[in-house]
This record gives sequence, C-alpha cells and structure tokens, in this order.
Amino acid sequence: MNLISKRNVSEVDEHQLVRSILETLKNYQSQDLVVQPGDDAAVLTELKQPTITADLLVEDVHFRTNWSTAADIGTRAAAANLADLIAMGAKPVALTVSLGLPAATQVEFVLDLIGAIATEAAKVSAQVVGGDVTRSEILIISISALGDCEQREPILRAGAKPGDLVGLIGRVGHAHAGLQLLQLARDLPTELIQAHQRPLVQYQAAIAAWPKVSSMIDVSDGLLVDLGHIAAAAGVGINLDKNLIAELITPALTEVATELSADAINWVLAGGDDHAFALTAKELPQGAIRIGEVTAGAGVLLNGEPIELFGYRHFSE
Repeated sequence: MNLISKRNVSEVDEHQLVRSILETLKNYQSQDLVVQPGDDAAVLTELKQPTITADLLVEDVHFRTNWSTAADIGTRAAAANLADLIAMGAKPVALTVSLGLPAATQVEFVLDLIGAIATEAAKVSAQVVGGDVTRSEILIISISALGDCEQREPILRAGAKPGDLVGLIGRVGHAHAGLQLLQLARDLPTELIQAHQRPLVQYQAAIAAWPKVSSMIDVSDGLLVDLGHIAAAAGVGINLDKNLIAELITPALTEVATELSADAINWVLAGGDDHAFALTAKELPQGAIRIGEVTAGAGVLLNGEPIELFGYRHFSE
C-alpha cells in the first residue's frame, strides 16, 4: 500500500502525488517508449499514421462518485477514447491523462483511477504515457489518446455507400437503463448497473472487422444520433429495421422498462455510453448483428419513416 494513499491530495506535495502515480503505472509500462513517463514529455517510437482523439469527463455531468468507484470512472474514461480510435481503424498506442482534483480527493482514489485507465488501455496493448494534475472544484478527467492506422486507410464516416448493410458490434441501451436505475437508487438488475459503471467494449471484434467495413462509429451518444453522423458525412440514408432493432432488447431491458413504464426500444435507439460499434459493410463481419441498410437519400429512417434523432445532447438540460 502506498504510504500516502490514505491522505487527501491537499495534504501531499504535488510531486509526491505524481511519483505515486508513476509508481502505479510501472505495472503497465512496456519498453517501446523512447522515454518513459516522468520527464517533461513521453517520446514514442515512430508511428506511420498518427491518429489522435480526446475526451473529457466532468463530475455530475458524466459520472457521480456516490454510485461509481474510482475504478468504474477510470474504466469509462479510457473506454471512451479507445473506442473512438478503434472506430477510425487506428491501433491504440498511448494515452495522456490530466486530472482536475478537489482538495479532499483521497490519493488512493487517484491511484485507483489511474490504475483502471491503464488496465483498460492494456486490453488493446496501449499504455498511459503522461498527463497533468491540478486543483479543481469538481473532479475532471481529460484524456488524449494516440493511435496508429499503420498501413491501413483510416475508416471514415463518409465511407458508407448505398447497398451496404448496417451492423452493430456490442450492445446498446444497457448503460442508459443502468443510469435510470442508479438515479432511482436501485441496484438490480446488476448487469444493467454494471453496464453504466464499466462498459464492456468489444474491442477485438471491432478490430477484426476493419478489413470489411466501409464506415464505423463508436456509439457513445445513442444509436440514432451516431448513425445520423454517418448518414450526414456520407450523404446517404440509413434505414433501420424495427424488427431487427427489437431483437437487441434483452430480458433485463424488458424487465426494467416494464417496471418503469418505459419503452425499451427507445433505450436501444437513444441510449449512449455502451460504446458499441455501429458499422456499414457490403458483407457484415463476424460478430456484427444486422440492424438495417444504407440507402440513397438522407437521414436515419425506421422502417422507411423519418425518426427524430433523439439521444444524448451535451448542452441540453
């Protein structure tokens, strides 16, 4: 146990905190860095097509510490970035993590958070290579992630073409249902609660799909909204099959939706944060479930009818 882990960050020197973070990261570091974390900057070996993304999580906007542990929050933060890189066809390589920490944050919380981020990154052979810490009134987690498309062409949203099938790798609606339960102080069904706290992202299935897909997107804001991004970028229509969408509704979703007098299909269509991968392809790759097709036209349709692109909107109440 780290000697300062039970103290608050306000009670330790910033450099002590950073040294403790670096000590935690030693368990996850590989030797393919020219310069390891701890200097002014990390130095990576040569990348052929560097691909960069970033994501920001803010306490009481994206997570709440009263129902998520440090490890839960770290897992979610890392998954959001890693899924974005993989949706672009980029092999994740490195993450930097910058934290805004309230003075009363316990050092152990910080180390658990960093450890969870590093653990999630290690699932795709990536590592945390640096970052920053500062004082903040609320907990803020900012991650920048670097990947490499290597010799592959990046997978762009604009690649979808009429005649392609629309598929899904992973599950949707579960994290949103879990959030509903947490807001009601419910702790069952466990699989839905855990879906919100720690998404189970099918990284390897998405990577294996790269050779076949014409477009791919990380479903973070909801299936309708994110497929709408593909439709707009490619100048196509996307027609979802309601019967195929209904097959995505699990017994747990049905059970909770019935109890809450909600429509589970709306959770599937609009719920975010599961970090599933929506994709288009002439022939669906293994592991992808067909949910519709790409057509000429514009926008997202459900059984041929226009549907409002409801989902998560960052600046709405």
